[in-house]
Amino acid sequence: CTARVWADLLVKHAKPLVELDPAEAALDLAERSGADGIVVTGTRTGAPVDAALLATVKDAVGTFPVVLGSGLNPATAPALWPRCDGAIVGTWLKRDGVLHHPVDADRVRQLRKELERLR
Repeated sequence: CTARVWADLLVKHAKPLVELDPAEAALDLAERSGADGIVVTGTRTGAPVDAALLATVKDAVGTFPVVLGSGLNPATAPALWPRCDGAIVGTWLKRDGVLHHPVDADRVRQLRKELERLR
C-alpha cells in the first residue's frame, strides 16, 4: 500500500507568524517538504480558492501537482478548474451544501458535467 502526502499551503485554520510570499512558500513545499502535491484552500470550509492565488502557486511550482482544497462548485469551476490538477470536494456535494447531510447525486452530476465541459 502506498500513501500520498499532500501539503496544505497557507492552511485555512492557521496563520503564519510572519507574512509569507505565496509563490516562495509553494516552491519551498514543492522542493523540500517531501510531499506529493500541494493543497490550496479558501479562507474557510467551502470557501473558494482565490483564483489569483491559485495561478501564482501553479506558476511557481510548474508541473508539481496543485489541488483545490475547498470551494469547487459549478459556479466557481470556470475560474478555478483550468488552473489546478484536481480537487477535494466535500461540502458542496452534500444535500443543500450542508456538511452533515448525505451526498446529493444531482449535485455530483452537475459538478461532473461542468468539469467535463471545462476540460
